[in-house]
Amino acid sequence: MMADFSSLADELLLHAASFLAPVDLLQLECLSSYTNHLDTDIIWRKACQRRWQKWPMYQSLLTSEERSSRSSGRNRCNDPRLVGVGWKEKYRIVECDVIRTEITMEELEDLNWYFNYTTVKCSFKDNFLFLEGYPPLPVYIKEQEPPQPPPNQWFSICADEFAARPFSKRQWLQIAEFEPHFISRTHNAEWLIINENVTFVSCSDDSHDKTNNGTTK
Repeated sequence: MMADFSSLADELLLHAASFLAPVDLLQLECLSSYTNHLDTDIIWRKACQRRWQKWPMYQSLLTSEERSSRSSGRNRCNDPRLVGVGWKEKYRIVECDVIRTEITMEELEDLNWYFNYTTVKCSFKDNFLFLEGYPPLPVYIKEQEPPQPPPNQWFSICADEFAARPFSKRQWLQIAEFEPHFISRTHNAEWLIINENVTFVSCSDDSHDKTNNGTTK
């Protein structure tokens, strides 16, 4: 026999719900029309705060001031899907976004980037890569399967160094005439672009050093 949660005060039920993991909170909300209409927004906000603790790209979503004042692609605040929705929906959207391995040109150009396991920064702008010691290099995002798969040992290295996700099979980066660059995400949701000679790792927060942005564990 299903418990009648409507006999419990909202405050008591919400207090109990605040200890639930997101998957269990979803199950609670599905139990009845009463639990489905509980105002759990503050609980979902706390779930987002815990979940995004090591994901700088999404942390700025947690304060209304940053949502209204920041427009940089260094965070996800300018994602139109996140405007005017509750924390439960934000949680769902970010869970989908963090496993995405197809990057946009806007993200490529707006993010900070570290080069080859160092604190050397580079930038992408107007379809060019700007890197000290090199002339501007043309950059193209290829919306297609990479011309050849990356060597198996690459993913083993990336998985060990970055806890990286599998490389994208639907997109790759062409920089000048160099070999294809493969695209993935690191353990803290930053972008990883790599070929056999170079590695680029994004950094969503200017204050983060290379340890925090994913270039080292």
